[in-house]
Amino acid sequence: MALRDLQLLADEGIAERIPGNEECWRLTPKLIQLARAHDDELRRVRQRIEDIDQRYTRAI
Repeated sequence: MALRDLQLLADEGIAERIPGNEECWRLTPKLIQLARAHDDELRRVRQRIEDIDQRYTRAI
């Protein structure tokens, strides 16, 4: 079952076999790239929410 999961991750470019040691696997940089892209998008959304909040929330 774990091998199947690793193969699926490899198909997505997230994991790969270590060259010269085909029994071992490692994560690729794509995982970090995906995480950073997700983090950047969350920051953009949070900023947009803050902008809208400032625009429509006023102290009376």
